[in-house]
Amino acid sequence: MGPRRYLLGFWSALARTTPDEVRVDCDARTITTVGWNVVIANGQFFGGGMNVAPRAAAGDGLFDVQVFSGPRTIAPVVIRRVIRGTHLTHTAVRRTTGRSVDVEIPHGWLVEADGEIVGRGPFSAEVLGGLLYFKI
Repeated sequence: MGPRRYLLGFWSALARTTPDEVRVDCDARTITTVGWNVVIANGQFFGGGMNVAPRAAAGDGLFDVQVFSGPRTIAPVVIRRVIRGTHLTHTAVRRTTGRSVDVEIPHGWLVEADGEIVGRGPFSAEVLGGLLYFKI
């Protein structure tokens, strides 16, 4: 199925997720809303090439954090924009950056890291800069 499997996963997860109160504390900024997805990225692309975090840079030492809110009816519009990386200007997407992130989400929500389910919310993450070196 190639990259289509990520879109199927998105629709499947959206169908099982009920929007709920989400609070994201990222450094000195806080986002509180009724949301249905939180993305914490350190790279631009994932999910079969979707440009989920078009302003993220792996080497800047910051997470790119996005909170998706609004009614499910806007999901078709938002996901098309996510694929192209043009979703950051949509009113349903709130974005911030930072080194430390604390996310309060419903305990039943799954937490995924690099394509693997690693637990359930809430959770915290912190960038540890300078630990990886790449040779290209």
